[in-house]
Amino acid sequence: MEAVRVPRFSSREAAFITQVEEKGIDRFIFESGLRVREQSRSFDERDLVFLQICREHQEDLTPTGRARIYEALCALETLEGELTVGALRLEVEPFLHTARARAESVRLAGAAVVRDPSIRGGEPVLRGTRIPARNVAGKLGRGMTVEEIVQNYPTLDEGLVRSAALWSELHPKRGRPAKRPWKG
Repeated sequence: MEAVRVPRFSSREAAFITQVEEKGIDRFIFESGLRVREQSRSFDERDLVFLQICREHQEDLTPTGRARIYEALCALETLEGELTVGALRLEVEPFLHTARARAESVRLAGAAVVRDPSIRGGEPVLRGTRIPARNVAGKLGRGMTVEEIVQNYPTLDEGLVRSAALWSELHPKRGRPAKRPWKG
């Protein structure tokens, strides 16, 4: 029997999916004992549901309460039904539904962008094109509309443009900006 591959998400992806700032994720990990893989700092569906609950009930939960919720979530066989911790009762499914929908958009954005050393030296491009994903996202950031970009690049559709923007947000370019030869 094949092992089922459980999708895992980076801190930045988890922040997008749960709508919690990365600093907030760090705080919830520290306060609640969230078990993330230390080396890769990756999150699974259960972790995403927990982070969404923390965001939604941020003002109502103490660090001890968050830790108890996480323990109760880990004890559930499936992420369905109701979670009961003391007097607190939570429906898990709405959090799970939201996490899955946003995680799917992250997955689609990842699938829309490819890196191939034979295409533009390995620069991330939109699948099936030679158009760099960061260039498309940059155009959106500078005020172009999705429709204008699609008009300028007939091989793209709205979904690819939105995927490029999301992918670029989740995978910022590392390092310092390149020095401009005309600037000292």
